[in-house]
Amino acid sequence: YPIYVPGKSLDTYKNDAGWSLYKNRLKSMDELPVYELGDVDYNNKMGVGDIAALISILNGKSGDVYDTADMNGDGKIDVKDLEVLKDVLLNGVPLVQGKFSVSATKQVQFTSGNLYWDGGQYRIEKNQTDFPTTKTASHVGNFYWTSLADYQSGKAEYMPYAENYAFSTQSYDDKFFCGEENPLTVDGLKGLYAMSNDEWKYLLNSRANADKLYKVGVLVNGKKNCLVIAPDDFKGTLKSSYTLDELNAQGLVCLPAAGSYYGSGNFSYNYNGYYWTMSAYGIMKDCGEIMKTTSDEAGTAGYSRYCGCSIRLVRTAE
Repeated sequence: YPIYVPGKSLDTYKNDAGWSLYKNRLKSMDELPVYELGDVDYNNKMGVGDIAALISILNGKSGDVYDTADMNGDGKIDVKDLEVLKDVLLNGVPLVQGKFSVSATKQVQFTSGNLYWDGGQYRIEKNQTDFPTTKTASHVGNFYWTSLADYQSGKAEYMPYAENYAFSTQSYDDKFFCGEENPLTVDGLKGLYAMSNDEWKYLLNSRANADKLYKVGVLVNGKKNCLVIAPDDFKGTLKSSYTLDELNAQGLVCLPAAGSYYGSGNFSYNYNGYYWTMSAYGIMKDCGEIMKTTSDEAGTAGYSRYCGCSIRLVRTAE
């Protein structure tokens, strides 16, 4: 995504050695697109035409092509889709640019933040290190391992808080609510899913130079004990601390230590990260598989489905 600087200073920034890492992303503020949520096509009303206008603008400014006005995948066109479009236009497409092998024949791209529920739709956190530390209906970042995702129903067993999991409904045959067979559309990106246990194992252990392409216990943007994962073509050496700009410029993924919910409290955030995979855990119908990261290691394990864990979505790379 571009970095906007004062137009009269653009050449100064580009020639400054301290900005060399970001040289190709620098643009003049004179080119800054500022879109107000509302009547984009200037017909004195807000509707589908505004969404079509925004999609046209977005397709001209990004590497992605959006062919639907249903930007959040909820099956209807409304103001929420305009909100998503505005965010994507101003903040960039929420994808990390690097590609990561999860099998011998498949690469994925990670979203540039954890999944959350804003009370009416799924969204992607603005920054890779963002996560909620309190439980509010408008910013839910911890989910059950469940096949149910009807959070708008208001039924307790469907809510994305980790305290009312419906044990009577669980089955080993359950399919995770955002697996590869039933992907989500979030922030305009289709085909998003939580990786499987096997895909995580391949990424961390089996791809070429796997042990050199991730690092635990990293300090990123002031958040400690992050897991940083490098793309397949990374040539450098992973560091013990990064700024967000450094991270994004190199196509690195950061999974923060966002902790886990049980009942009403989030425990171990800033120490451990618990990320759901789409895989059930063996024959135990009350457990799913997580990718757990600590200050010392990262790997997969079984975890109770009624605990609230984070989700970082991916999509198959083109």
